[in-house]
Amino acid sequence: MPQAPRDISEFVPGLRFGTTARILNIVLANPAFHVGVGLGILVLDVITGPDLRFPTLFAVPVVLCAWFSRVDLAYGLAVALPLGRLGIASYIDDPTSPTANLVNAVVRMAVLAFLVFLLAQVLRMSAEIKVLRGMLPTCMYCKRIRNEDDTWEPMEGYVSRHTDARFGQGLCPECMATHHRQPLEVE
Repeated sequence: MPQAPRDISEFVPGLRFGTTARILNIVLANPAFHVGVGLGILVLDVITGPDLRFPTLFAVPVVLCAWFSRVDLAYGLAVALPLGRLGIASYIDDPTSPTANLVNAVVRMAVLAFLVFLLAQVLRMSAEIKVLRGMLPTCMYCKRIRNEDDTWEPMEGYVSRHTDARFGQGLCPECMATHHRQPLEVE
């Protein structure tokens, strides 16, 4: 699912047009940054030894990658980082309990993958909401809307396709007076 890069100013409005915002947008959109942060956390995990572990920090590059860069790479990080931690646990920290190390790795993968899934849903819903935000190109006579394919479709169809709204038929008092000189009789 390709997505447009997100803007850091969505989170920090004061950074909207500054140099810092431009630099952060470039850095956060770069997948290599997220991989580097993940590898840095693994290195920190090795350096600190078995007494101080950092697998909770795996959420940082995974979330940043899903939000600012690519969801598919975030899923890859959600699998690769716990596998790296499994290697550290199996060969450096505690090689005597491979079953516990494997179970921990699987749980971490599941949690991180679920986190990416939730973020992907938020991104998808955010994109759907943006469809109806802003100006819609509308014919000034028939009120049809020009869609993404550059074809014109009735407003009701466009809105129904892009939202959960449904249309019912009715007649406003002005149209009743203009188009129906006599009131409609109910039998």
